Amino acid sequence: MYRRLQQLQGKFLPYFYGEAIYDDSPALVLSEIIGRRLFELEIPPEEDEEMERKLDEVYRALTVYHVMHGDPTLYNAMDIGDRIMLLDQEQSEIQEAEWENSTNKANVGYLMRHLQLNRQYREEERQRAEKARKDRKERRRNDREEERQFRIGNPGRRGEE
Repeated sequence: MYRRLQQLQGKFLPYFYGEAIYDDSPALVLSEIIGRRLFELEIPPEEDEEMERKLDEVYRALTVYHVMHGDPTLYNAMDIGDRIMLLDQEQSEIQEAEWENSTNKANVGYLMRHLQLNRQYREEERQRAEKARKDRKERRRNDREEERQFRIGNPGRRGEE
Protein backbone atom coordinates (compact mmCIF):
# COMPACT_ATOMS: atom_id res chain seq x y z
CA MET A 1 0.00 0.00 0.00
CA TYR A 2 2.88 2.38 0.78
CA ARG A 3 4.13 2.01 -2.79
CA ARG A 4 0.71 3.02 -4.14
CA LEU A 5 0.77 6.06 -1.84
CA GLN A 6 4.37 7.05 -2.58
CA GLN A 7 3.34 10.62 -3.44
CA LEU A 8 1.86 11.06 0.05
CA GLN A 9 4.96 9.81 1.88
CA GLY A 10 6.62 12.46 3.99
CA LYS A 11 3.52 14.64 3.95
CA PHE A 12 0.65 12.45 5.17
CA LEU A 13 2.41 9.10 5.67
CA PRO A 14 5.84 8.09 6.91
CA TYR A 15 8.42 7.28 4.27
CA PHE A 16 8.49 3.59 3.41
CA TYR A 17 12.05 2.22 3.19
CA GLY A 18 11.30 -1.46 2.71
CA GLU A 19 10.65 -4.65 4.60
CA ALA A 20 12.72 -6.44 7.22
CA ILE A 21 12.60 -9.21 9.78
CA TYR A 22 12.50 -8.09 13.40
CA ASP A 23 12.33 -10.56 16.28
CA ASP A 24 11.52 -13.35 13.79
CA SER A 25 8.53 -11.40 12.44
CA PRO A 26 8.10 -9.46 9.21
CA ALA A 27 8.22 -5.71 9.67
CA LEU A 28 8.07 -2.54 7.62
CA VAL A 29 10.90 -0.03 7.82
CA LEU A 30 9.34 3.44 8.04
CA SER A 31 10.66 6.90 8.77
CA GLU A 32 10.34 8.37 12.23
CA ILE A 33 7.52 10.84 12.77
CA ILE A 34 7.96 13.59 15.32
CA GLY A 35 4.57 14.54 16.73
CA ARG A 36 1.89 13.35 19.11
CA ARG A 37 -0.63 10.60 18.58
CA LEU A 38 -4.15 11.92 18.67
CA PHE A 39 -5.04 9.82 21.72
CA GLU A 40 -2.48 11.85 23.70
CA LEU A 41 -4.05 15.18 22.78
CA GLU A 42 -6.64 17.10 24.68
CA ILE A 43 -7.96 19.53 22.13
CA PRO A 44 -10.05 22.42 23.44
CA PRO A 45 -13.44 22.81 21.74
CA GLU A 46 -12.33 25.97 19.96
CA GLU A 47 -9.69 23.90 18.08
CA ASP A 48 -12.13 21.23 16.83
CA GLU A 49 -12.62 22.97 13.50
CA GLU A 50 -8.86 23.12 12.80
CA MET A 51 -8.42 19.45 13.77
CA GLU A 52 -11.30 18.45 11.53
CA ARG A 53 -9.71 20.42 8.68
CA LYS A 54 -6.41 18.56 9.15
CA LEU A 55 -8.15 15.17 9.28
CA ASP A 56 -10.22 16.06 6.24
CA GLU A 57 -7.05 17.01 4.34
CA VAL A 58 -5.24 13.72 4.95
CA TYR A 59 -8.28 11.53 4.29
CA ARG A 60 -9.14 13.39 1.09
CA ALA A 61 -5.57 12.79 -0.09
CA LEU A 62 -5.98 9.04 0.47
CA THR A 63 -9.29 9.11 -1.37
CA VAL A 64 -7.64 10.65 -4.44
CA TYR A 65 -5.54 7.46 -4.64
CA HIS A 66 -8.65 5.31 -4.02
CA VAL A 67 -7.27 4.08 -0.70
CA MET A 68 -9.60 3.72 2.28
CA HIS A 69 -7.82 3.71 5.63
CA GLY A 70 -9.03 0.59 7.38
CA ASP A 71 -7.90 1.28 10.94
CA PRO A 72 -8.92 4.82 11.91
CA THR A 73 -8.03 5.07 15.57
CA LEU A 74 -6.56 7.88 17.62
CA TYR A 75 -3.47 5.67 17.97
CA ASN A 76 -2.92 5.57 14.20
CA ALA A 77 -2.89 9.30 13.56
CA MET A 78 -0.23 11.79 14.61
CA ASP A 79 -0.51 15.55 14.83
CA ILE A 80 2.77 17.01 13.63
CA GLY A 81 1.67 20.62 13.88
CA ASP A 82 0.39 21.80 10.54
CA ARG A 83 -1.08 18.44 9.49
CA ILE A 84 -1.92 14.89 10.46
CA MET A 85 0.11 11.85 9.44
CA LEU A 86 -1.50 8.42 9.33
CA LEU A 87 0.11 5.21 10.48
CA ASP A 88 -0.74 1.56 9.93
CA GLN A 89 -1.84 1.06 6.36
CA GLU A 90 -2.07 -2.73 6.83
CA GLN A 91 -5.87 -2.75 6.83
CA SER A 92 -6.27 -0.13 4.10
CA GLU A 93 -8.18 -1.16 1.01
CA ILE A 94 -8.33 -0.01 -2.56
CA GLN A 95 -11.83 1.23 -3.22
CA GLU A 96 -13.06 3.60 -5.87
CA ALA A 97 -15.41 6.02 -4.17
CA GLU A 98 -16.29 9.67 -4.36
CA TRP A 99 -15.38 11.65 -1.26
CA GLU A 100 -18.99 12.21 -0.19
CA ASN A 101 -19.69 8.46 -0.11
CA SER A 102 -16.29 7.28 1.07
CA THR A 103 -15.20 5.40 4.13
CA ASN A 104 -12.54 8.06 4.56
CA LYS A 105 -15.11 10.84 5.01
CA ALA A 106 -16.75 8.70 7.71
CA ASN A 107 -13.30 8.20 9.28
CA VAL A 108 -12.99 11.96 9.81
CA GLY A 109 -16.28 12.08 11.70
CA TYR A 110 -15.39 8.96 13.67
CA LEU A 111 -12.05 10.36 14.81
CA MET A 112 -13.56 13.74 15.70
CA ARG A 113 -16.21 12.04 17.85
CA HIS A 114 -13.50 10.06 19.64
CA LEU A 115 -11.40 13.17 20.23
CA GLN A 116 -14.46 14.86 21.74
CA LEU A 117 -15.27 11.79 23.86
CA ASN A 118 -11.68 11.73 25.13
CA ARG A 119 -11.97 15.40 26.06
CA GLN A 120 -15.24 14.72 27.91
CA TYR A 121 -13.76 11.70 29.71
CA ARG A 122 -10.69 13.65 30.81
CA GLU A 123 -12.85 16.52 32.07
CA GLU A 124 -15.02 14.10 34.04
CA GLU A 125 -11.88 12.46 35.43
CA ARG A 126 -10.56 15.89 36.54
CA GLN A 127 -13.91 16.62 38.21
CA ARG A 128 -13.84 13.25 40.03
CA ALA A 129 -10.27 13.90 41.19
CA GLU A 130 -11.19 17.40 42.38
CA LYS A 131 -14.22 16.06 44.26
CA ALA A 132 -12.08 13.34 45.87
CA ARG A 133 -9.51 15.98 46.89
CA LYS A 134 -12.24 18.16 48.43
CA ASP A 135 -13.77 15.17 50.20
CA ARG A 136 -10.39 14.23 51.73
CA LYS A 137 -9.86 17.82 52.84
CA GLU A 138 -13.34 17.89 54.40
CA ARG A 139 -12.72 14.57 56.22
CA ARG A 140 -9.42 15.87 57.62
CA ARG A 141 -11.14 19.06 58.78
CA ASN A 142 -13.93 17.02 60.41
CA ASP A 143 -11.39 14.71 62.06
CA ARG A 144 -9.50 17.70 63.48
CA GLU A 145 -12.76 19.23 64.71
CA GLU A 146 -13.78 15.96 66.39
CA GLU A 147 -10.36 15.77 68.05
CA ARG A 148 -10.68 19.38 69.22
CA GLN A 149 -14.16 18.75 70.60
CA PHE A 150 -12.93 15.63 72.37
CA ARG A 151 -10.11 17.57 74.03
CA ILE A 152 -12.49 20.34 75.10
CA GLY A 153 -14.82 17.76 76.66
CA ASN A 154 -11.95 15.84 78.28
CA PRO A 155 -9.42 18.31 79.65
CA GLY A 156 -6.19 16.68 80.75
CA ARG A 157 -6.55 13.82 78.29
CA ARG A 158 -4.76 13.92 74.99
CA GLY A 159 -6.82 11.41 73.08
CA GLU A 160 -5.50 8.37 74.94
CA GLU A 161 -8.07 5.90 76.22
